[in-house]
Amino acid sequence: MLVGLWLLGPMAIGCPGGGPGDDDATAGDDDDTTAGDDDDSTAGDDDSGAGDDDSSAGDDDTGDDDTTTTDDDDSTAGDDDTTEGPGEDLRQAGPWPVSTGSGSFTTGSGCTLDYDRYTAVGPSPGGLVVLAHGLECGKEHMEDVGAHYASWGLDVVVPDLCHSVTLDLDQEQNGLDMTELAGDLAPGPVIYAGHSAGGLAAFVATAHDADAVALLGLDPTEWLGIGAGVAPSIAVPAYGMIGDPVVCNGWNNAVALFAAAPQGRVLRVTEADHCDFSSPNTCLACLLACGGGSNNLFTDDQILATTLGLSTGFLRWQLGLGPSGEQWWAPGEPWYDELAATGAVTEL
Repeated sequence: MLVGLWLLGPMAIGCPGGGPGDDDATAGDDDDTTAGDDDDSTAGDDDSGAGDDDSSAGDDDTGDDDTTTTDDDDSTAGDDDTTEGPGEDLRQAGPWPVSTGSGSFTTGSGCTLDYDRYTAVGPSPGGLVVLAHGLECGKEHMEDVGAHYASWGLDVVVPDLCHSVTLDLDQEQNGLDMTELAGDLAPGPVIYAGHSAGGLAAFVATAHDADAVALLGLDPTEWLGIGAGVAPSIAVPAYGMIGDPVVCNGWNNAVALFAAAPQGRVLRVTEADHCDFSSPNTCLACLLACGGGSNNLFTDDQILATTLGLSTGFLRWQLGLGPSGEQWWAPGEPWYDELAATGAVTEL
């Protein structure tokens, strides 16, 4: 069946890279779907935020560090320019304990979506992130990513898409299924995100959901003009990261989608292969087709850390959860400038 998959040409397959030490993001969780875990619900549990040397135990329950002039007044995405220096290192696990749970939802089309949900214990998330896996992979291959986002205060749901295998491909319906799931779980602000073919489904979902506030693509791929048909209508920020051009990402054919979106923007992550945008690294289909980058400059762990820092920053920025998110994307800001200076990212 995998041989037939590769003949599809520019259709991408989602799969993972290694995780940079965020295993403790879910440690001690009891698969409780609620955010009310009592014994670890305080933001002062700073030793869960690996390496955040400025997040003192006296920080209040916003989870923000003390390097900003507006530490507690960060309810809007636009106050990033008030920071005096680098904010949180979003590449590391965040300060919040994470509650994990699972469930299922049947859409109007008859698709039963099984999903995992990762929720920060303590803060109000301000919105939902629906995170989609790639072709021939599953929700388990985005587990580390979802838990990392939740450790920084985000509410993340990762569904098993119904139409994401070689013999059943329908990214348009996957996108519509994602919108139904979001409406059922948490009506209100939502960001659709996805890896590979799941990124294409995220384009569809964003275009069809009036509650969508942003789109995040993790090395997405275009297929059959589906993305081109919806990208111009996406009026919210549509940001993405891509890896080296390979068959699994359609030789970077999604770059045109970000160019067509009115607020589109895309960065190349240096030496990233297609599988470096998800974690854990166990999706056989991706590994066989497009795993193994050059790693002449950066290790797989460093590449994954870069994608986690950028994506976490974008999600927190767009949902108004912290003043340092934009620092990862704005030239002249400390985290973006660090990545650019080391050659970890380049503008496209």
